[in-house]
Amino acid sequence: MKSTDQKDERFLMGTIEALLFASEKSLKPRDIASFLNIEEKEVLNYIERLRQEYRGNKRGLDIIEIANGFKMATNILYGETLKNFFSYRNKTKLSQASLEILAIIAYRQPITKREIYLIRGKNCDLTIKNLLEKGLIKIAGRKKTAGRPFLYRTTEKFLEHFGLKSLKDLPPLKNKEVQDGLKEIA
Repeated sequence: MKSTDQKDERFLMGTIEALLFASEKSLKPRDIASFLNIEEKEVLNYIERLRQEYRGNKRGLDIIEIANGFKMATNILYGETLKNFFSYRNKTKLSQASLEILAIIAYRQPITKREIYLIRGKNCDLTIKNLLEKGLIKIAGRKKTAGRPFLYRTTEKFLEHFGLKSLKDLPPLKNKEVQDGLKEIA
């Protein structure tokens, strides 16, 4: 076999792998073969070779046979870890109150509980405690006023949770009343 044939072979395997990865449902070998203009037995051969690579290297992904076709899935070896991860992740769902307070902190940080209360009009003690425990906010010092109240700001975990690169990626405030309410507190 020539090296160009080997390159073509790796390209076909990569293409099949990409199709299986991108597809939401299982793909039948005959459909892949038709799409790539190759024989169905070639597709089956490439899929088997990919499966051996994944399993032989204990990779996180695998190719499984389902509904007379194939699809990418997580490797069963890591099932318990994934179960624990998603169990943990589901615990971090946020209430409406948490989301409101996080938004206020994100746009006005650093900010005190009293300032949050003036904007929201509701007590936020318990919600702030929960957000601190989840690591989405942190104490950023004390305000230099009477009583020296804590100042709160968001954390890197907040950015990760909402898929933000930085606070600059927060959407602009559109509601004029909200903007004016935030300015009044300043």
